[in-house]
Amino acid sequence: MLAHVRSAFALSNGTYGSPRMTRELQDEGFAIGRRRTAWLMR
Repeated sequence: MLAHVRSAFALSNGTYGSPRMTRELQDEGFAIGRRRTAWLMR
């Protein structure tokens, strides 16, 4: 999952925050919440 977060963040040119990143991951089929996403992004 961390690899997906890193690649999506890189593709967004560093503009995705945790809410948008959460939606992106959920669209890819991951069951993840905003707080977990924010923790991974840190």
